[in-house]
Amino acid sequence: VDKLVDLQTPGGFWNLNAALCVQLKLQLSETTKAKPIGCEKEFWATELVLVFFEKYHQRQVKQWELSNKVGRMWIAKRNGALSERYDKAVRKRAARFLRMTIGGDTWDERGEDDEVVDNDEEAVLFYEKERQFEEKVEEEATTSWSRKKAWSSNDGTPKLTPEEEHRR
Repeated sequence: VDKLVDLQTPGGFWNLNAALCVQLKLQLSETTKAKPIGCEKEFWATELVLVFFEKYHQRQVKQWELSNKVGRMWIAKRNGALSERYDKAVRKRAARFLRMTIGGDTWDERGEDDEVVDNDEEAVLFYEKERQFEEKVEEEATTSWSRKKAWSSNDGTPKLTPEEEHRR
């Protein structure tokens, strides 16, 4: 547990790398493949570690309690663009992945893992659509800025795109 705490960055998240996977007793390639589409590696790694603490090391809560709090705060800040629903879906996926790869012998018996989230993929797709929308808005803003820049040419007359010229 202490080694996992030491791997936490000052920003509050964990990086998905070999050192982390060694401490979690996971294969890096499998862990990377299990990452939801569109999910940042740091987000996935942080959820994995926090679920690992909560599910496998409840008796050592004093050792990881502060790291857990800082990690959850980092996730909450990241959740500005993400939804709480997405966070829950990634957390559930991390819990299932850990249970499948590590096993359930020391799994918390609260039964929380039995709650199947049918909307897991739906939440991931929702996030992906949100991200695509944000990219489209940013692209449109960039295009608009480029057009304004072209209109303010040296002689002060607006320059039209070839398509706009053709419509004239």
